[in-house]
Amino acid sequence: MQELSDATDRMLDYSAAESGATDSVPAKTNLDPWLNSFQGWLQNAPKDGGFELDAVVASRHRVSVRLDAERLRQLLQHRARVAWRMEGVDRVGFSMRVQPVFTVPNELIRLAFVLRAGVAAPNTAIPVENLHNLRGINLADGRTVDGTIVSLAIADRFADMIGAEVKVSEGFGGPWCAKVVLTVPVVPTVNQIDLGGDRDVTLSVMQAKLRQLAQRTVVVDSDPTSRAKLVGFFEDATGAAPIEVSGAFDIEPLLSALSVGVVLLTAYSGVVEIEAVRRVFETRERKVVRPYLIAVSLDQSPSGVESLLDVVADAYVPCPLNAPAMLIVLYKAWLEHERRAESARS
Repeated sequence: MQELSDATDRMLDYSAAESGATDSVPAKTNLDPWLNSFQGWLQNAPKDGGFELDAVVASRHRVSVRLDAERLRQLLQHRARVAWRMEGVDRVGFSMRVQPVFTVPNELIRLAFVLRAGVAAPNTAIPVENLHNLRGINLADGRTVDGTIVSLAIADRFADMIGAEVKVSEGFGGPWCAKVVLTVPVVPTVNQIDLGGDRDVTLSVMQAKLRQLAQRTVVVDSDPTSRAKLVGFFEDATGAAPIEVSGAFDIEPLLSALSVGVVLLTAYSGVVEIEAVRRVFETRERKVVRPYLIAVSLDQSPSGVESLLDVVADAYVPCPLNAPAMLIVLYKAWLEHERRAESARS
C-alpha cells in the first residue's frame, strides 16, 4: 500500500509538472518546523533495502522566510527518491546551510540543501547506469514513463517554478550529490532587528554590545590602505577598534590566545582568501567554536556571491558599506556565534 501511495504521489506531481503548472505561491515559512517535517519524511519514507540516513543542519537562524515551501519539499523528495534507489547505496546524507546576504535596505537568506548518496567503500563513484527504474508511471493516455526520469523531470520543473538552482554530480569520480540552492527574502518579525521608530535606541544597543566584543572581532585585509579604511569604518560604527591582521594565517595564533567570534574578511580574489581562512579554521575546528566569517566584496554579481558562500563564508556583505548595515551584520553575526557556542556546550 505504501508503494502504491508513493507512486500516486509521483503521478500527481508529474501531472502538475507536465501541464506547466505555475501556481507557485511564496508564503511565510518558519524554517525550523519545515525542516523537521522534511527530515521526518526522510526517516519514514519507503525505501528498497536498509541504509543509514545522516540528516544534519549546519546552521539554524530561527527565522521565517518567504518561499513556496510545498514545491521545495516536492523537489527535494523527488531528488531523494533517486538517491536511495541507486545500486550499492548504503547511506544517504541530507544537510541544509542558511547564509545571510546583507543588502541595503533588504536582507536575503541563501538556502543550500544537499542530498548525498554514499557507498560502503569511501570515495567510490556511483555510475549513472546504477540508477534503478523507480517503477514505471502509467499515465492516463496510456503512456508508461520511466520512474527515474519522472522524478528527475518533476524536480527540475519545480526548481524552475521556485527559482532554485540544482547542481548534480552524476557520480563520476565521487559519490552522487544533488545540491539545491535558492535565495529568498527574510520575513521581518518582532524578534529581529527593527530600525523603525526606535532606530536610535536600537543602534545604540547594538553599538554597546559590539564595543564590548571589538577585541574578539578580527578584520583581515592584505592591503594596508583598505584595511585601515575598514578598521576605521568599524570603529566609527561601533565605537571601538577591532583586531586587524594582514592575512589568514595571522588568525591562527589569535584563535589560541583569544575567543575570536567574528572574522571580517575583504575578498579581493574571490574564493582564494576564503579558502585560506577555511584551512586555518579546519586546523582548529575541534578545539574552538568556529568563528562566524563575513566576506566583504565589491563583486555583487550572482556568480560572485555564490562562489563566496559556496566555500565557507557564513554571510556576504557588498561594498560600499554603510554604518547601519555594518552594525546589523556584526550584531547578527555575534548572535549566531553565541548560538554555536551554546550548541557546542550542550
